Amino acid sequence: MHNVWWYLVGDSPQGPVSREWVDAMLIEGILTPESLVWAEGLSHWICVAELPPLSQHSEAPQAPRTPADRATAGTWRRFIARMLDLCWLSLPGMVLAWAVLPRLWPGFHGWMSQPFAPNLLGWLLFPWLLLLEAGIFARFGNTPGKALLALEVATLDGQRLTASQYLRRQWGVFFYGFAMGLPVIFLLAMASQGLGLRNGDPAAYDAGKYQVLARRMERKRWLWCIAAACAAIAASLVLTGLRR
Repeated sequence: MHNVWWYLVGDSPQGPVSREWVDAMLIEGILTPESLVWAEGLSHWICVAELPPLSQHSEAPQAPRTPADRATAGTWRRFIARMLDLCWLSLPGMVLAWAVLPRLWPGFHGWMSQPFAPNLLGWLLFPWLLLLEAGIFARFGNTPGKALLALEVATLDGQRLTASQYLRRQWGVFFYGFAMGLPVIFLLAMASQGLGLRNGDPAAYDAGKYQVLARRMERKRWLWCIAAACAAIAASLVLTGLRR
């Protein structure tokens, strides 16, 4: 019997996983009987419901587990890490907006005085912030906010994401978590994802693919987080002063 399987999430193949893991994901609701799976030697994808039962000598499937030293991250801890990342990653955008663009475009300050201009500029820069975050992850294996909060994005079997996986997740964050940055709507999207997490549901961009794990936070680490937040706010105020 095949014991190395791939499964479809949307149009994206995920895996490989063991046959026992397929059954575990079915128990957890990550997969349904109609979900498509495939193994080498099969001519086409088949439904989970078509899989023959495991041998009686096989071990009973276990629900996906997180590593012993990590637990599923809480809603507020994830939110604080995300805000820290956005604060720090927005600083290059502020340098561009208040120091570089005015030199290249003398009418920039006049354009920014228009009611719609700041929101439009933020909307245009926001996807690039998420791409910058993906680049930092690819280089260092984590982002500043998540590292400070002792968080790690992992696959369902507890493995750290590859750079390409993290980039795909970032696009999910952009569309589902922030509703593409559309005014007001992005607040509703964030609230919806937060309520789902509070109820024990995965975020829409993580469902069936990823999980966010957390290690125990020491008091010293919380102090570092507060210091980082204060430093980011101070830097933002300095850069905003360049606008005047």
